[in-house]
Amino acid sequence: MSCLLEVKNINKKFGEHTVLENVSFQIKSGEIIGLVGRNGMGKTTLMKCILGLVKIDSGKITFRDKTEYFTNKDMMDEIGYLLDCKLFENLNAYENIKIQEWYKGKHYNKKEEKRVIENILNLVDLKNDKKKVKQYSFGMKQRLGLALALMGDTKLLILDEPFVGLDPIGIKTIREFILKVSKEKEMAILISSHQLSEIEGICDRYLFISDRQLTNYKNDERKKIMIYINEQFPEELEGILQDKDSKLENNRLSFWFDEKVFNSVMECLVRNKVTIKDIELQKRTLDILFKEEEV
Repeated sequence: MSCLLEVKNINKKFGEHTVLENVSFQIKSGEIIGLVGRNGMGKTTLMKCILGLVKIDSGKITFRDKTEYFTNKDMMDEIGYLLDCKLFENLNAYENIKIQEWYKGKHYNKKEEKRVIENILNLVDLKNDKKKVKQYSFGMKQRLGLALALMGDTKLLILDEPFVGLDPIGIKTIREFILKVSKEKEMAILISSHQLSEIEGICDRYLFISDRQLTNYKNDERKKIMIYINEQFPEELEGILQDKDSKLENNRLSFWFDEKVFNSVMECLVRNKVTIKDIELQKRTLDILFKEEEV
């Protein structure tokens, strides 16, 4: 996978309020990246910076190795986004897409126009009928917004809260759609959502924004072991757990599970006659990660 988008040391202030500070990351073709963090941490601002809708104060953003991509119409046609999507409520889906094509400067004969627009509608499972958008459910409007974002040869798709307001069936439809277009089109997708369990099942890694800065986490199958006792842990554990990303607090020891390390820890506790209250093996879900980072 090649690097499609690079954000390097960007900073953004609104007045005296710093929203983003030295934020850096890369997105490769075919990756699905989750952008998470509490409200007001700068997720939407970051997306708008990438789209050129908000000017950064310093740093650099490049798309396909170009920094001025947002002034290039052809390059911007390769970036689709669902961000405060506005639809023409009194028109049908076909007409909404047709107007968007006009704005992009694309004009077809009637036969070609019908083929192009119906292909887009089929992609998001919407019918070419006379039903006005104002009669659509929220989920149908979200799918139409996705259709508009995917017009043209989209290489990067930016989605801000695509699951909000959807019922379980709508969430499942959008989730499956995201996985489908990423795989079939080698499309990079940056998705912001508070539906942590939904993006956890589709993202390759996460970008966590907290206190103006960003931390990168990989989505993996590692599990964390927690050992609870009533007394102090032996000092010799420090040597066993050196460089193992362990944490010792409130009579609880936690570290990434590794059979060899776990056996050494248990042997040490038994040798020192430490009474173990409980042992817990836990996958580090996105929800747990979110709570850890907010502490």
